[in-house]
Amino acid sequence: MFFVTVKGKVRRQHPDDGGRLLTRAKVRDAGLKALAKQPEGTEKFYTALVDTGATISGIQGELARRLDFTVGVKRFIDTPHGGNVTDIYELDMTLPGGLMFHGVHAAELVGLRGIDIVIGMDIIRKSVLIVNGSGQSFRMFFPRRFVAPRSLSSF
Repeated sequence: MFFVTVKGKVRRQHPDDGGRLLTRAKVRDAGLKALAKQPEGTEKFYTALVDTGATISGIQGELARRLDFTVGVKRFIDTPHGGNVTDIYELDMTLPGGLMFHGVHAAELVGLRGIDIVIGMDIIRKSVLIVNGSGQSFRMFFPRRFVAPRSLSSF
């Protein structure tokens, strides 16, 4: 089986911080708007946090509104700050290497400074994740079946 690799860095914000797994991702609305017209900004890579503690992926609410994404449903989500009802967007997400995931359910995020997108366990569990603590890097290996055709991966 062939794999596609997503690489990233482990970045620390302060000396006591174990580090954050950071990479890049592109997103677009999975609704009819995505098929009709590519919204401004979706061809750009945004800062993404790989978060093994997140059940589902997420997107900053401000970014989702700026890109005019459609709210799919509202759902109760538990967070480290307590639970609340939040907007859930249905997105197409592309990671480096042409990896595309269609119909990702992403919760609206508020207050994560410097993070636009959270890659949660809904995507991580499809990979092999290896963290090299001393090398301050990580790699995610995905089966090639998640690689989108060239025309889709360049959205």
